Amino acid sequence: METFKQLATSDNASLPPPGYLTRFAEIEVTRRHLPHWEHPGIAVFVTFRLGDSIPAERIAALHEELEIWKNAHSDLEGDAMERTVAVKRRESLESLLDEGLGSCVLEVEVNRRLVEEALHYYDGKRIALYGYVVMPNHVHILFMPLGNETIRRVVRDLKHYVSGRLASAKSWAGDFWQSEYWDTSIRDEQHFARVLAYIRGNNPAIAYDAYVRRGATDPL
Repeated sequence: METFKQLATSDNASLPPPGYLTRFAEIEVTRRHLPHWEHPGIAVFVTFRLGDSIPAERIAALHEELEIWKNAHSDLEGDAMERTVAVKRRESLESLLDEGLGSCVLEVEVNRRLVEEALHYYDGKRIALYGYVVMPNHVHILFMPLGNETIRRVVRDLKHYVSGRLASAKSWAGDFWQSEYWDTSIRDEQHFARVLAYIRGNNPAIAYDAYVRRGATDPL
């Protein structure tokens, strides 16, 4: 059996073009604390973070701020309120992550490489990998599940592999990874380009652009 270091694909391998979300897409919605959309053949932008990346008191303060905002905007109802609050919550959480809080064990290159090796191993087998960046306390990935693969299984297995290998680096109480992840379905080529640019902009020195390296047309 191949290991994660024996990468299954080369830079010259063909890269399937990303599928985009349309009103005709078959979608399965699941929910824990956050909603998740499963959809075969559609590209997705996923973010997940270390278990200590945002202190509990900062999360509590964010929830309080959002409740105050909701009370001040009672004109919004139903889906409109839910969508707006979801966007504000994600923007606030992204800002908190970028502060570099917590242990930041992925800042260590050898630890970061474990995530990268796993992603390259999945590329061409379980996912079409378009881009990613491993930040000190969180990970961004732009990919498309292949065949019958699901976003949930890909993220679960990636997190399980890395946490198992880095168990000795953990210095906080609770799980290695925060239990949830954020996923955003890619709507069109412009959305794809914006996400790819965002990944590059997080840390240009380590952002990997599989879309370009494997010979596909660069949407930027």
